[in-house]
Amino acid sequence: MEVKGTGIVVLPEYVRRRHGEAAYIRWLGSLPESSRNLFQSTVRLSDWFPADESYLGPTAAACRMFFADEAAGARELGRFSADYALGGVYRMFLRLGSAGFFIGRAASMLSAYLRPCRSRVESVEDGRAVVQITELPGIHRLLEHRVAGWIQRALEIHGCREVEVAVTRSLAGGDAATEFLITWSK
Repeated sequence: MEVKGTGIVVLPEYVRRRHGEAAYIRWLGSLPESSRNLFQSTVRLSDWFPADESYLGPTAAACRMFFADEAAGARELGRFSADYALGGVYRMFLRLGSAGFFIGRAASMLSAYLRPCRSRVESVEDGRAVVQITELPGIHRLLEHRVAGWIQRALEIHGCREVEVAVTRSLAGGDAATEFLITWSK
């Protein structure tokens, strides 16, 4: 699995903004040399990087370092990623269209950041949707929770309230798909 540069630049930004420069240095020092070298270089947003050294390992290190519950930490990282990626002028466009339309766009965006990745919207109703990732070799449960956190925060930015995203099936856990059950109110 590979991750696009736009998906990995968020993690060091999160550590610096939420925990400070000293925590960033500790986090960076906890990473394997290949990951450290990557984060100390200039990451081109359009380039693709091996997920283990650029995304999964650094996410796990941040979750261990800053959170008692790794899954909750991964969700918080996903929420931060949504705020980071969907800030500025994009926020205005997020409010256009229905929540269902937005969920469809979010599901299709997964393959723009992760490859090879196949995802789909299984169902959308008023206040409820099911999104599945059907292919993502090497997926990890922390990645599933980062995606869940991203979806939750993106829908909140869209204007939905009481957004909940449950991981009801897991490729990382051996299921045929990772499934996100999304509920919200307007």
